[in-house]
Amino acid sequence: MNTKDTMNTKDSNNLSDLIDDYIQRQIETCELLSISEWLEIIRKGKNEVTSGLKGKTLDELED
Repeated sequence: MNTKDTMNTKDSNNLSDLIDDYIQRQIETCELLSISEWLEIIRKGKNEVTSGLKGKTLDELED
């Protein structure tokens, strides 16, 4: 295998890893959004930010 072939193989492996990571993140996002409580929390937070309310500090957040 020459240097060019080795580089193409590495690029192919890197691309494959990136695609796998992307798919996994999409699955996790869909799982989170399928939890109705999470979606409501996200909507409420977005509305608070949009309306200009001050956000919570890290200490104020629930565990």
